[in-house]
Amino acid sequence: MQTDQPVDSSNVAPGREGVVARLWRAIGGPRAVQALRAAPVWHSLRRVLVNPRLRHRLVFLEGLAWASFIVLAISLLALRYWVLPNIEQHREVIIGAFSRAIGLPVRVGAIEADWRGLRPRLSFTDVRIFDSQGREALRLPSVENTVSWRTLISGELRLHALVIDGPQLAVRRNREGHLHVAGLKLDSGEGGKGGFADWLLAQREIAVRAAEIVWIDEARGAPPLALGALEFRMRNAGDVHFIGVSARPPATLGTSLVAR
Repeated sequence: MQTDQPVDSSNVAPGREGVVARLWRAIGGPRAVQALRAAPVWHSLRRVLVNPRLRHRLVFLEGLAWASFIVLAISLLALRYWVLPNIEQHREVIIGAFSRAIGLPVRVGAIEADWRGLRPRLSFTDVRIFDSQGREALRLPSVENTVSWRTLISGELRLHALVIDGPQLAVRRNREGHLHVAGLKLDSGEGGKGGFADWLLAQREIAVRAAEIVWIDEARGAPPLALGALEFRMRNAGDVHFIGVSARPPATLGTSLVAR
């Protein structure tokens, strides 16, 4: 009958000491085993293994984890090979989700779909947003929406990134201090649930590229200010928003405008 004995490296001939013996000596041998058995984690693990009820809970959690993994894998495969290649067939569902998210009617000219890393991306052209009276308030030539996986958890549309290319807009602040983009009020709560502006600010990242903006400040009575080649980026870090803006002002005001 053989018994397990600690490796005694003193009985090994010089030059013939095995790898296992050297490792056993390096980690402290029996002292390391005793320290591990004395650790609170070891006792907690033993209680879990001995208690049948806790073992059953572990088995249940393991099954739940595997079931969640399988559902996620099937969803990804369906999205990759069925939904995205036939994206136009799901136009009403997609546009309806965006309309409900911002609380305003939306129309889209064309939809294309691909992947940005591990996230699905929807590219819209000729996007039109209408106000609560049904009037066209905002028109955007190109919008890219990288969908966040948080959408599955929250049940509401969440974007990892929203990119708007080449818009030509008039941004106006009226005498009461309310902001308007084209014909859309940003801080009026229009659309319900806080309004369009609140939905925008809740997204992780927003970028506007190569924009032409005319700023009209009725509150100060200042003349309109035209800004070209405007680049805007906002990152959402919970309660904190990081904003960067660069633009080309009129020649009389300088060559560039940068704000962070």
